[in-house]
Amino acid sequence: MAVKTVCNSCLLAIMQAANEITSIAGIDQLENLTLLHVRENQIQTLDGFSEKLKHLQYINLRYSMFHILFRHVGAGSLLTFI
Repeated sequence: MAVKTVCNSCLLAIMQAANEITSIAGIDQLENLTLLHVRENQIQTLDGFSEKLKHLQYINLRYSMFHILFRHVGAGSLLTFI
């Protein structure tokens, strides 16, 4: 299962722990996203992060299965990474 893009400017938080999510590709389309809580999923790469995520302040990817860690993170205001 992958995260589907909805109203790009409306969504501020994603809280989807333990939902078998495999990809966060396209997450950069959610330019107003401030919170991404997707722990205990099956995300293997962090493709999807870009400079567009200027408001992102909190990320929880705990217990995910990473093969490739941050290839590019443009979120300059990133405050918390768990």
